[in-house]
Amino acid sequence: MRRIVLCADDYAIAPGVSAGIRELIAAGRLNATSVMTVFPGLDAEAAALVAAALWLVAVRPYAPVIASVSHDVT
Repeated sequence: MRRIVLCADDYAIAPGVSAGIRELIAAGRLNATSVMTVFPGLDAEAAALVAAALWLVAVRPYAPVIASVSHDVT
């Protein structure tokens, strides 16, 4: 069986987009998301994403850093 990985783009571009992505992650319908890091309110949105996501990778220019591991992946 093949596995399909779904990634939602533009988390933090707008509150409604972020909420929808978090709901889909919580429902097990998404595997990943990209984050718009230039928008205001990123700190709060990132905290909400960490609470909903399996893990979060924060990317600074040229250097990805694992920010949190919140669940066991089985």
